[in-house]
Amino acid sequence: MANTLQEKYDKLLLELENIKQILEVYPDAKIYNDRWNNKRYSDKKVNTIVNHVEFRHSCGCCSDSALLAYPCIMFGNTRIYSDPMYFCIGEKCPDGGETSFPGWRKAMEEKLIPLQIIEEVRQYLKENPPCNVYNKEYDEFNIDPNYEPEE
Repeated sequence: MANTLQEKYDKLLLELENIKQILEVYPDAKIYNDRWNNKRYSDKKVNTIVNHVEFRHSCGCCSDSALLAYPCIMFGNTRIYSDPMYFCIGEKCPDGGETSFPGWRKAMEEKLIPLQIIEEVRQYLKENPPCNVYNKEYDEFNIDPNYEPEE
């Protein structure tokens, strides 16, 4: 269904007002567009106060795509992400679960991401262990019951 020109204008005015409010508090904020043209705002000023983390894979079709953690805060109805906007913490395991990368914790600590968020990332990795222990009896991969994610 097509929008009228007035509807488009009204939508753009709302978006501009939102950007103006963000700039008042975060004058150095950056805007990023992904390949689907989703807009995301990022500012290093929020690094120490992020209180939420989102997890995404860099690709939906690849069985070993990078696992990314996006720390953020809510500013009204808009997410403001840390700078850098995401941290590569691991990758999708082809047989299920996630494989963590060494060094993700240090990278987050160096950018002053709060311990609460770092622990959320660690917990996510612990709750989604890779299926990488081969079980000869059933010719399949299973989860290591003693798995601890690399940090």
